[in-house]
Amino acid sequence: SGTIPSELNKMTALLELSASSNQLTGTLPDLAGLTYLTTLEIQNNFLEGDLSRLVLNLLEHAPNIAIVSLAINRFAGVIPTEIGDLTNLNQFYVQENQIQSTIPTELGRLRALTALGIALNFITGTIPFEMGLLTNMKILHFRNTDLSGSIPQEIFQLTHLEVLDSNNNARLVGYIPTEIGLLTNLQSLGFRLNALTGTIPSELGLLTKLTNLDLAMNAFHGTISKELARLSNLNPSQLLVANDGIVGPVDSSLCETFQTIEFCQLVECSCCRTSLRCGV
Repeated sequence: SGTIPSELNKMTALLELSASSNQLTGTLPDLAGLTYLTTLEIQNNFLEGDLSRLVLNLLEHAPNIAIVSLAINRFAGVIPTEIGDLTNLNQFYVQENQIQSTIPTELGRLRALTALGIALNFITGTIPFEMGLLTNMKILHFRNTDLSGSIPQEIFQLTHLEVLDSNNNARLVGYIPTEIGLLTNLQSLGFRLNALTGTIPSELGLLTKLTNLDLAMNAFHGTISKELARLSNLNPSQLLVANDGIVGPVDSSLCETFQTIEFCQLVECSCCRTSLRCGV
């Protein structure tokens, strides 16, 4: 517990600062002198401050920073456009703070970025198509925000993605393109409580590494493709596709793969062992 002392900047050879889960309070001191700093991990504390000021401070004094994890704190402000100048940035986690911002298009310049977490903040506006330039991206968390507009199709071309979490973004629209079948490294995919339309593409069945899939509470229509039976690694063995427009019949191969299938209405499924209803 306590605060981070201002004398921190006297540690001029410091490469990594890791002070996570220590009940720290106050603000982060000026980073002048920490020229070699590459890792700043201070998540899960009670720290506060202005995010823009911190990014500018890093840009001036620690331009080679690669990992910034501020998650679960009390940082406020916006994600500044200058973040695009931190070209060595590899991981940027700011979820569960008090940030009120849009997603700057300049994020698309961070070609080394592999992980971005902005969930559980007051993020507004649209997802810029420049996010599709982040070809090394593996983890993308933007659930529980106030984002609106369409999900850029470029997102579905990030073939290194392992986690794509967009749950609880009720103003996000669009559809899941067939190109999602290219994301064969995906392990977790969440679009629960979005406003997506169209059909659930059969190409999802190509994502055999998936252990978590949630497409419930959107505006999808049509039937559930039997190709989804290939997703045998889902844990728990549940197929969460509850949408008002989803109809039967359900192919027996799906029942052989999944212990539970979630529906929003009575769907013809003579083989179902268990079927959840919406919200249950």
